[in-house]
Parts: sequence; C-alpha cells; structure tokens
Amino acid sequence: MLCAVLLASCQVDDEMYTVYDVYYQLAFATDSTNAVIGSAAKKDSLDKRDAEWLKVKGGFEYVGSNIVRYGHVWAKGKDAPVINAEETNCKYFEGKPDSKEPFYTTIPNLECETEYSIRSFVVTADGKIGYNPETLVAVTDHPHDMWYISDGFSKNTINAGRADAVSVMLIEKTGDNVDTLTFFGMGRAGDVCYADMWCYSSHNKTFEQIPEIKSNTGEIMRLWGATGFGINYSEQGKQHHLVYVGCGCSRANEYQRDDYNQKFFVYDIDQRKWKEITYYDGKNVELTKRPFQGEIRTGAVGFSVREWGFVGLGDFQNKPGAGLHYHTDFYLFVMEKDPLTGVYTPEKGFFNQMTEDFGFGGRTGSSAVVVDDVAYIIGGKGAKGYYDQFISCQFAMPINSRPDSYTFSWPKGNNIVHFNDHLGDYNFKARAFGSAFSVDGVIYYGMGEGEGTDGKKEYYSNMLKFDRNRSFLPEVCSPYMNEDMGDSRVSRALVVNGGDRAFVVGGEKQGTGDYTVFSNSEWVYRP
Repeated sequence: MLCAVLLASCQVDDEMYTVYDVYYQLAFATDSTNAVIGSAAKKDSLDKRDAEWLKVKGGFEYVGSNIVRYGHVWAKGKDAPVINAEETNCKYFEGKPDSKEPFYTTIPNLECETEYSIRSFVVTADGKIGYNPETLVAVTDHPHDMWYISDGFSKNTINAGRADAVSVMLIEKTGDNVDTLTFFGMGRAGDVCYADMWCYSSHNKTFEQIPEIKSNTGEIMRLWGATGFGINYSEQGKQHHLVYVGCGCSRANEYQRDDYNQKFFVYDIDQRKWKEITYYDGKNVELTKRPFQGEIRTGAVGFSVREWGFVGLGDFQNKPGAGLHYHTDFYLFVMEKDPLTGVYTPEKGFFNQMTEDFGFGGRTGSSAVVVDDVAYIIGGKGAKGYYDQFISCQFAMPINSRPDSYTFSWPKGNNIVHFNDHLGDYNFKARAFGSAFSVDGVIYYGMGEGEGTDGKKEYYSNMLKFDRNRSFLPEVCSPYMNEDMGDSRVSRALVVNGGDRAFVVGGEKQGTGDYTVFSNSEWVYRP
C-alpha cells in the first residue's frame, strides 16, 4: 500500500526543522507495493546477476525549492534508520527531484533472511536532513538457483529423519491471496513408522500439526509409501478443499501382504478432521466393496487434475525376500453424488480403473507433477531397471462437472522426453524415488536413487529443470548441495511446496558399507 505521508517537520540533530513549504505540508513516500523483494544474499555468496537485489520506489507530492539531494537509507531491524557517518547505508541522487516522477533505489549487499528497515530522505541546501517518518520493513530472501539450509522442521520439533513420507499439495485462493498448502507426514526410519501429520502454508510460512489419520475402528495409521491427491471444487457457491491419502504399508521391515493398507482417508481443511472413505450400495446400508479397487501397493503416484484424483503404478511384495511386483494400472476417484440435491459426500466414493496398463512398463518410485491440467510422470524403477522418461499425460474432462465421460491418453513412444535429450555430454542417470516440484510452470526433478557401475544402489544429488515454454528441453540446474553441506545424495525425501520455492527434507542416503541411513537435512531451493 502506498504510504501517503503528511510531514510538517523532520528530526535533525535533536531539533525540529521545517523541510517543506509549511503551506503545503506534503512529504515524499516510500512505496512498499513497488519494493522488489526476492533475490537477496550475502555479498560473498551472491550470483553476479543478483549483485543488487532490493529495488524500492520513492516519490514526492510536493518538492521544496531548497532540496539538493534525496534517496533511501536502510538498517537492520525495525528501528527507523538514519544515515551513518560513512554514508555506507544510503543511496542518494543529486539535485532537485521531479515531483511528478518516482525515483527508484537499488540496495546492494544485504544479508539473506535478515530484517531491514528502509525509508526515504531529503537533504536541504543548508545541509539539514529530513527523514520520512514512515518506514518500510522487509525480510530479505535467498538468491535464485541455489540451495540453503532450512530449519522449519527443527523449529517446530518435526522429525526430519524419515523417508517415504506422504506429501499432498492444495492451492487455496482467498480474495487476492494465493496459498500453497502442503499436507505431509507419516513415513519410516529404521524399524519405526510415524503417524504425525502436518500442514505448511506458503502464504503464512508456518507449519501446523493436524490430527493423525484414524480408521473407523480407531486405529491410528502409521504408513510409509502412501500416496494421495488434493481436490478443490465449488458446490452451491461454496469452495471445498479436500486431501485424500491412502495405500502404503504399516510395517517398516519384514512386511507381508497383510501389512499393506487398502484404505483411503479424506481431510476437509474447513472441518479439520480425517474421515475414512467408504462405498455403499444404492440403499446406503451396507459396505459392498473396497473404495480402492486396485492391488495393494507402495511407491504409487497420486495427483489431481482439476476436480479429479488419480492413483496408479507402485509395487508390492508378497512376503519378505520375495521379488517386487510392479503395477501398470491407473484409477480415477469419484465421489458419491446425491441424485436429488446434487451434493457430493467427500467420505463416500470409489476408484474406477481407467487403464489396466498405461503402456510404458510397470514401475514404482515415479514422481508426478501437474501443470495446467497436464500430469507429468517422471522416472521410476521396474523389472527392467530404472527409467529416464518424462511422460506427459493428457486428460480431457467436462468442466465444472463430475466425470460422466472423459478421455485418457498417453503420448506416443517417440514423443517421450528422456533425461539426456539435448544435454550434450552431461549424463543425468535414470532413477527412481526422486524429488519433483513445479514453480511458475517450470518442472524440477532430481536427487533419487539408481544403479551404479558396480551394480549396487547409487544415490544422486543433481537436478534437471524442464521448461514447458522451451519444448521441455531439459537443463541442468543447481545440484542439491553446497560447499558447507555434507553428503547430499538422497532418495525418498519429502518435498514441501512453498509456492515460489521448495523444501526437500530427510530421505534415505548411503551409510557405512551396504547399509542405508536416514538423513536429517532440511534444505530449501528457490528457482
């Protein structure tokens, strides 16, 4: 909001001086709506393109005839800044300003994640300084295309040291505010399966613990390898925001068929509680079949396109030591609709099988990202090894209605993007259980696990980005590591979407010998 300021006098050397013509009593303003806050860092770690990061606007409603300099001054903290003796905390322009045109100050060399106060000032011909009594307070951010240590989990006493946690993203719009909400939790570490669930708000930049998932019998669900999707829909003028979570396994080691979960649960963010999904017959009396029609599985992909949720792929093991079975199927979730009122019941519904075989080989550990109603399936592991595919899935469905009819198609094999297309000599290896997210329509994918030259499991830290505006030509972007970071090669990490950035937390990494361990790292990446 433009800070319109009425200023009769300014503080100078502990005395009061009139800077402007007292008849007008009008001052300049520092405009917070035009402060470009978004790519700051410490000077010694700054990319050249971000050498100056914060641009702030100032302006005049009336200009006194005795003004000879004007500009902005800044300082750490919330206290109103003043120009220091060396004039190292200010930038100014010489001469008399134009009352009709704004002026812009670009502030360099600020520290990241630091609070600064900024205000405009003028200097008169006799050397007196007039400060704007209105101060803009801003918190600096990180530069682009770099990874930084995050501490959101540790500050909120959330255990970061886990793998195979579930993560579901929702977009909530309230007026002009757009909030990216990520619901996440459960997972495993060693012999432990976790039950805690959380929500991160990109708008508020806060973590909030939400209720644990419970079945209709009161069982607390402790699952790893679960999947889910988020659904937003409008009904009778009201917006609904739902999170669905299901599948997965309840035992961390030596698990058998009976340890897999076939239940699904829904969380209504307005009611703030979980309900188990059930499917009833036409009389609404008895349970006739499981809501999820597919086989048991972990490592599945879940995603939503507009109002519809999808679950597919994944793997399961019949008994300890047995080989994995890789799924090829996909399912569409349909909520139950009252034929008289047209109202949907989120906790009642079932999954229709869309395809028994999506045509590109059974796989687990794939990643899914949705941009503009198109879902992208990335990577994965199957019976023939690890995949290096970037598969776009086209869905055509009725707008603002439930899917009485829809089309579901996969691209032709010769139209699939592969990781190393147009990368030259760079080798981005095929992998599974990677970390994927989208920011401003650009898709990022990296980390994960694959097969090394010795035939053993190998962990990765590099990342690619796929720009849809450039025909999905992959580009190498900043790897998941910094100079002061230890072993950064992880798979099965948790991705929390922060709107204009992403958090990658925990995951599995190489331990001593053939053992794997669970990372406690928390990192944030701002594309």
